[in-house]
Amino acid sequence: MLLASVRTSIVVGTILTLINQWGIWRTHTLGLQFVARVGFNYLVPFLVAAYSQAALTRDLVAEGVGS
Repeated sequence: MLLASVRTSIVVGTILTLINQWGIWRTHTLGLQFVARVGFNYLVPFLVAAYSQAALTRDLVAEGVGS
């Protein structure tokens, strides 16, 4: 379950970083603020994917699906 969340965060985080931080990449003005933004670009998709998978699993168990 976590491996899928990691894969999702890598793909989505990379796309978000390229879109949102392109100007900073081009000007080479990297700093703490840039690192924090990039970190959140990967953290947020990971948390959303992990939560969604956990909620789906919880709902399926509650309904008795798969047993």
